[in-house]
Amino acid sequence: MRELELEIMRLNGLVVHLNGTIESLNDAIADKDALIISLQEQVKELTRRTTMNSTNSSKPPSSDGYNKPKPKSLREKTGKKPGGQPGHKGHNIVLPHPPDETLDHIPDKCSTCPHLIECASNGVFFCEESRYVIEAVMTTKVIEHRRMSAACPFENFDGNEPETGSFPENVTAHIQYGHSFTALVGILDAYGAMSDSRISDILCGFFGVTICPGTIVNKTAECAEKVSGILHEIEERIREARVKHSDETGIRVGGGLYWAHTASTEMYTRLHLDRKRGIDGIEAAGILPRSKGVVVHDCWPSYWKMEHLEHATCGAHLLRELNGIEEMESDHTWPGMFKELLLDMKSAKERAIAEGKTNLEPERLKEFEDRYDRIIQKAEEECPPARIVQGKRGRYIKRGKEGSLIFRLKEYRTEVTRFVYEADVPFDNNLAERDIRIMKPKLKVSGCFRSEEGAIAYLDIMSYFGTATKHDISAFDAMIAALEGRGYIVL
Repeated sequence: MRELELEIMRLNGLVVHLNGTIESLNDAIADKDALIISLQEQVKELTRRTTMNSTNSSKPPSSDGYNKPKPKSLREKTGKKPGGQPGHKGHNIVLPHPPDETLDHIPDKCSTCPHLIECASNGVFFCEESRYVIEAVMTTKVIEHRRMSAACPFENFDGNEPETGSFPENVTAHIQYGHSFTALVGILDAYGAMSDSRISDILCGFFGVTICPGTIVNKTAECAEKVSGILHEIEERIREARVKHSDETGIRVGGGLYWAHTASTEMYTRLHLDRKRGIDGIEAAGILPRSKGVVVHDCWPSYWKMEHLEHATCGAHLLRELNGIEEMESDHTWPGMFKELLLDMKSAKERAIAEGKTNLEPERLKEFEDRYDRIIQKAEEECPPARIVQGKRGRYIKRGKEGSLIFRLKEYRTEVTRFVYEADVPFDNNLAERDIRIMKPKLKVSGCFRSEEGAIAYLDIMSYFGTATKHDISAFDAMIAALEGRGYIVL
């Protein structure tokens, strides 16, 4: 009996030992499973990064390099043939003014006829057809300003001092360039995104004048100074607008990274430079913090801190993100379903506007809302749940790219669908992206801005040009007006 009790005790001890071993092995297996999941996620993330391009992420087309992806339009196919559609307004060349020179072309046979002069004087020739050739005339106009003096011969006293005229305020040097050259320099430097040396070469070739790069820098600064007065009014017009667009992009200035911020409407553009990308840069621009209404943006977290504003997210950005998830998670169906929903809402709104309506029918909106709910439910079923991860700064929720997008679509549902409820809110943020994209060609040419002052001058000029273009005013006419103190014509 004693032996059996000892054997049982030995076996119980062995069981305890084995249970401990099993528990430690289970912990080791769990750790390795967690490691495998983490490594799988890293592989997936690295794969996603290597396949990111302008069609499936927020990366700009300029970052695609030579391995550009096959064009993948986010627009719906309409079934229409390429080119002009029936009933569209055509455009052709228009004569800018009556002909300066007329050349008559007589028949070859008549040119050698001895009666040519007689026929010409008797009106034998008549015009069967006229054709016009528009040529560019590159010339300069030199205006001499002379300050005249005169001693009035009608004064009644002797030794009177002569009276002397005065030069105009803008004529300050013995020889100087006029407003037209200053405007051309500003346009070529900012709007044309040319380097100073190339501007000098072009003006020399066209007009036979020598303008050194230093003068070009000074002329550009003069243009920026002349437009600065109207920029405050542009900012105020943007603040007053119910819907405005905002975006930002990085630029190199003096070897450092700066950020260009834009606040735009359909009729006005304002670009601002700051060292910060986030809320500090947005507040420094001074437009959104003192605005009301709706701001359309790409869901950058800093914009959500503008709690006094209503928000609308860019549908084009969402479509690209959905493309990326669709490519990485080919077995997930919800991205395609949500893309279809966004495009259906966009088409329904466009049709309603074309029919003169200001809102969609309540039944149609309810249908979209129900589809939204079903797709989000499907997304949560297909996407792995979020995990609590221990990081260097403590525990945090790790959702991954797909989970983060689903979270945003749930959290900001009102902002994602605002465009279909409010007629004046657009589907995308392309307006702001177009306004801010214009500086990329300049950076490709120059590499960077040498100074903060030069970058600010460029953004000020482009704010003015962007506003002028939206009012159908040419860059040249707008700059001449600014130099003459009439910059208000762009408002």
